Amino acid sequence: MRDGGERLSRVLEIGRALGSTLDLDELLSLVVHHASELLEADRCTVFIHDHVKAELWSRVGQGLSRSVIRLPVSRGLVGAAVTERRPIVVADAYRDPRFDPEFDQGTGYRTGSVLAVPMISRDGRTAGVLQALNKRGGSFGAEDEEVALALAGQAAAALENGRLYQAMLEKNAELSAAQARLQKALRELDALYEVEQKASSGTEPDALLEVALTKAVALTDAEAGSILLTREQGDGTLFFHSALGEKGDEVRRLTLPPGRGLAGAAALSGKALIANDPATEPSYDPSVAERVGFPVRNILAVPVAWEGESYGALELLNKKGRGFSDDELRLATLIAGQSARAIHRSRRSREEERRGRLQLVGQMLSGLLHDLRTPMTIISGYAQLMEGEADRDQRRRGKEMILKQFDLINSMTGEVLAFVRGERELLVRKVHLNFFLDDVEAFVRKDLEGSGIELSLSRGYEGTVRFDENKVKRAIFNLVRNAVQAMPEGGRLTLASKLEDGAWVLRCGDTGKGIPPEIAAHVFEEFVTHGKTGGTGLGLALVKRIVEEHGGTLGFETEVGKGTTFWIRLPQGPGAE
Repeated sequence: MRDGGERLSRVLEIGRALGSTLDLDELLSLVVHHASELLEADRCTVFIHDHVKAELWSRVGQGLSRSVIRLPVSRGLVGAAVTERRPIVVADAYRDPRFDPEFDQGTGYRTGSVLAVPMISRDGRTAGVLQALNKRGGSFGAEDEEVALALAGQAAAALENGRLYQAMLEKNAELSAAQARLQKALRELDALYEVEQKASSGTEPDALLEVALTKAVALTDAEAGSILLTREQGDGTLFFHSALGEKGDEVRRLTLPPGRGLAGAAALSGKALIANDPATEPSYDPSVAERVGFPVRNILAVPVAWEGESYGALELLNKKGRGFSDDELRLATLIAGQSARAIHRSRRSREEERRGRLQLVGQMLSGLLHDLRTPMTIISGYAQLMEGEADRDQRRRGKEMILKQFDLINSMTGEVLAFVRGERELLVRKVHLNFFLDDVEAFVRKDLEGSGIELSLSRGYEGTVRFDENKVKRAIFNLVRNAVQAMPEGGRLTLASKLEDGAWVLRCGDTGKGIPPEIAAHVFEEFVTHGKTGGTGLGLALVKRIVEEHGGTLGFETEVGKGTTFWIRLPQGPGAE
């Protein structure tokens, strides 16, 4: 038997040894080895306490035929050391009712004397149990118990440090992996954002596709890539719009028949695919690779499609180091989708522009012809009156009215053409509102004949204002026409002129059904109309343009079922009275 001084020296030595490593298995192996020597035990085992499962399991042991022993904390002498939180010393295990002979029965080993000491960590929790079996030459005594307690304390501290270190290593590994994934995700998001930004900003598809392909090749670590597109009004033949890689310039000169190769199959079927062994794929066509002298190891192909319409395919070749993955397929699909949306918008825009020009001409003519009916009616009426009129002054006034209507017709046609061309030209001069309102009233009353609509004109202000007389008159007539269309069964039309805070305000109100909420926010946009026979939806857009050209404001108040009042507010202008 070793004397107390030697044992203490060995315990201190073990402490230094345990402090030299943080590897859990190495730590526990040191404990078991030195405990067997100091306690002169046949074998030693360290059991770890699993607090979640309420189990003890062997982490390191001598003479174990099984890799791991698991038992509940309520079972056996090691379980007693945990539940009672004190050393268990037994001279003959089979005489102690707490002993579980199952292990002996399974292995043929005969347990005699037992020393089981709980390993208590710094936070007071039981980390595990140090068990020694079969003291050589006798039974375990008080001195053995003290040595075992010292070793168990060191083992508990080392175990806690080892666990913390292991957890730190695992966490660092997780953080490193997460950081790598995050960096990759950020690169992908940056790429997607850049492509999306260019797509949303209206960048021309040609430039956008070059950016999209460059990003796709870089992010997937591909050696080469291409975007193949079908031509508008074509037969489905694919041409290489963009190509990157060693043979990119040669590839751009080639075309593919519909459905040819993996890219053609993706474009035709609308399905993405990965071929990490292309030769085994029925759709694989090696002719392009052979023609340009570019060996192909693997291929990723995704359709360039939007809203069910296919425009071609994005193809990536030769993933560096390994084959393409599903993650890279998803990324390529997103980039191809953004590209397809830009192509879709560009092609539809050109098509809509062609249709829009024709539609605009038709709508403008429709609105103009409608507006011409009133001045033509006035011209016809005055011409008939002049035929039998003997009074020279009356004939002169009739002639002036007819000439005014021709001026108005010229103004109407000029306004429409200027609106189409986007021209803005004002002839601002001092206008005497008394005469101006006379003309407006005469025109409106003539326009209202037979409509069942009563006109109420309030001349709260008849001084002077500076504006383009013909354009403002045109704006007012459009408001009047809008009001008349809102009262197909008759009603009251109100025109009111007044001066407010240095600005001339004209209000045009009707007793119609009011503006529906769904179009209230869009009434001044081109071609917005609702429930009006013959309406073109252009009148209020013209009014808005005329008012804004004068630096004025335009607005309205409406109540469903009761009517709408539009108001024009124009600055009175310098020199006006």
